[in-house]
Amino acid sequence: MLPFENEVAWYVRRTGNHVLYRVTPIYDGKDLVASGVTMEAASVEDRGAGVRFNVFCYNVQPGVVIDYATGDSRAAPGPVPVRSTSSTFSESEPETIETTALPVISEEPDYILNTRSKRFHSPTCPSVPEISEKNRQDYQGPRDRLIEDGYKPCGECKP
Repeated sequence: MLPFENEVAWYVRRTGNHVLYRVTPIYDGKDLVASGVTMEAASVEDRGAGVRFNVFCYNVQPGVVIDYATGDSRAAPGPVPVRSTSSTFSESEPETIETTALPVISEEPDYILNTRSKRFHSPTCPSVPEISEKNRQDYQGPRDRLIEDGYKPCGECKP
């Protein structure tokens, strides 16, 4: 879910525009825990040109076995068991998937923007403290996107 949440947050911070956003849990039969969620979003002012998606995100967690019918969960011994597509859950014969560690998402910004000068800086740039609060914006995301939006790298820190 996080990449889609970040896409919406980035768009709203960058443009100040609105996004219609809906997350709907999806349950299989009488399960107590959702098997996943449908995430939908569309930017309003530009009629979806900035943000538009409709995705299903599975409710799985690497290293955790979830019994969707009862809501119980426990640490997985080895490969992560996942729910089959049928409406019954069998603990004795789980399917398995290969898992990889997810990257740690940092709360630190990738860059600091000066919205007035249209320059971007590394967070440790000596020029950052000189940016007025009204012109300063934290940014997390790809460098290429800043350049597409008309920002130029700082000449001092050269991010």
